[in-house]
Amino acid sequence: MIVNLKSKMKSVWAAVMALTLVACQSQESVTVYQGENITLSAENVALLTLGEADRVIASEKQGLMLLDKNNQVLSQYTGSFEGLDVRELKSELIIASFDRSRQQVAVFGVTNEGEKPSWGVPRYLSSLPYGVEGLCLSQQGGHIFLFVLGEAGQGGQWLLTSDDNEHGELLKVRKISFPPLADSCTVDDSSGELYVNEVNSGVWIYPAQSEAETQRRPAAMLQPFGDIPKAATSIGQLNKQLFVLDGEAKILFSYENQQGHFQLKEQYPLLQWLPQLEEPEQISVRQTNSKTEIAVLDDGTGLIHTLDIFGAKPTVMDRVGLAESAHEIKVVEPSAQTVPMEKTGDAADDPAIWVHPTDKTQSLILGTNKQQGLMVYNLDGDLVQSLKIGRLNNVDVRYGSEHDIAVASHRDTNSLSVFKISHSDGSLSHMGDIKTPLQDIYGICLYQPELDHWHAVVNDKNGTFIQYHLIVQGDSVSANELRRFAVESQPEGCVADDKNHRLFVGEEDVGVWWLDARADKTGDANSNTEKQMVLKVGEILKADVEGLALYESKHSADANYLVISSQGNDSYVVLNAAPPFDIQGVFRVGINRELQIDGASETDGLDVTAANLGGVYEQGLLVVQDGRNRMPEANQNFKLVPWASVMKAIQ
Repeated sequence: MIVNLKSKMKSVWAAVMALTLVACQSQESVTVYQGENITLSAENVALLTLGEADRVIASEKQGLMLLDKNNQVLSQYTGSFEGLDVRELKSELIIASFDRSRQQVAVFGVTNEGEKPSWGVPRYLSSLPYGVEGLCLSQQGGHIFLFVLGEAGQGGQWLLTSDDNEHGELLKVRKISFPPLADSCTVDDSSGELYVNEVNSGVWIYPAQSEAETQRRPAAMLQPFGDIPKAATSIGQLNKQLFVLDGEAKILFSYENQQGHFQLKEQYPLLQWLPQLEEPEQISVRQTNSKTEIAVLDDGTGLIHTLDIFGAKPTVMDRVGLAESAHEIKVVEPSAQTVPMEKTGDAADDPAIWVHPTDKTQSLILGTNKQQGLMVYNLDGDLVQSLKIGRLNNVDVRYGSEHDIAVASHRDTNSLSVFKISHSDGSLSHMGDIKTPLQDIYGICLYQPELDHWHAVVNDKNGTFIQYHLIVQGDSVSANELRRFAVESQPEGCVADDKNHRLFVGEEDVGVWWLDARADKTGDANSNTEKQMVLKVGEILKADVEGLALYESKHSADANYLVISSQGNDSYVVLNAAPPFDIQGVFRVGINRELQIDGASETDGLDVTAANLGGVYEQGLLVVQDGRNRMPEANQNFKLVPWASVMKAIQ
């Protein structure tokens, strides 16, 4: 298909050339299609696959236009636009472009209500302190995101809010440092990968997930490090294939994703089919029932050429969010979040939930601050108490007849910091510290074999575990060592099943083990304890293994679950808490668009309770540490998730 954008004379000549090429090169793997000629002035083109609309064009003079297969204008939004990306939903077409008159990025919803497509009111991104070079859309976890490439490598990611948002704005999720000469991007929604060009270097892959760590790896590079001879001008992707246009060399490259690495599949010398091609500037890719089509916009002649590449056989797209196994990673939404930590950087680490003995709606969340101490929050996420006693790493809670206790690992002194929790109002007081012989104290959990009988299990980064019996008398505390055992590499998270006397311990690069929590079952206190594997690091559980928590059902032992932070892929694995420890599901904590709360990522610690805390927490509460707090970007915090949402997702 050839569309004239500047001159009727050029379009007639191009159409004749295209017909000649089709006739003479019918055996080739690329065919050039022609169509009716219309006079336009296009800056960008995006091919479509749904409904009558065949493509969208962004124009400086004629605005945004939907065209059918015969190049007839179905609908038009007047203005001056450049830059373009689309997402096709069931009932709506989402279009993003840059409004030149307002100097702002605009996002439109287009519906097929009535005789012709109807344009919704545009949502404008707030004015940016840099020029916009490129943009692209992504659909992840049921949400639409916008990526903006700016001058000098500036840019970021925004969330398109719900229709009932008062101002219809786009919420900033995170800033991203892109290559300085980036002006083209595209997202593979199935793999969650963002591809960005750097004109004089090649194409880079970034994670598109809003909670992912901002890092990049090469996809297709310029010579001598890759195959592209002159410039990575424009990019497109389809079905695990990456297409790169070298506008200077007039070559189109096709790459295939092979286990995360792109291998060159085919080179298409465009002049072989399009000898009139002058300045190929941009490409758009689509898959129809029988064709893989690529539109090439020629900035020199003003023509759009649509090529059917028969050799590029499509593959079945992965379902969005599939894990590298039979277990699909579902997405749940947080219902609240705690206020950010006072300190920047790596501060928040591990939460513990304290359940109020009489009014469970007044329960509290204890969260360690690795730079300050222990922070206490209510169920709305407000800070209600701050105990700044030093660098606390992990914390756990157990209950007593007169008062409850919390114990945290203190990294400044390699000791156990013990806190008394008042039954009346949940206020905490620091009772004192218990010195340990550990050289680099790290994780901790509590075990309570009977009322007012508390054990603390603490570990060192070298793999050593020590189990103590805590002795609390009045306002003083001491401890007796009961036993030692070890894992071969660095541990951190652990949790005890008090009723069944099981102790679960995480070895970060290996997996999760369990052993008998009763120290007298191992004989000599200095002997190693026999442990058994629960779940190895592999397809489902990704290193690092971090926080562990136990959901203890009030109704059935069959509904007791072990929850594991799979930090390597920002997910959480749920297992039955009894042998054979069957996997129940895997989930992530994603964005709550209505409450404007971001998801959770890089989670260190977590905790869960089955207690009815009221409201959305009738079936319990999960609290996870968020290593990258976004939307807006802020210091680390903790996210609150109704347990009912987790069970609904994984079941």
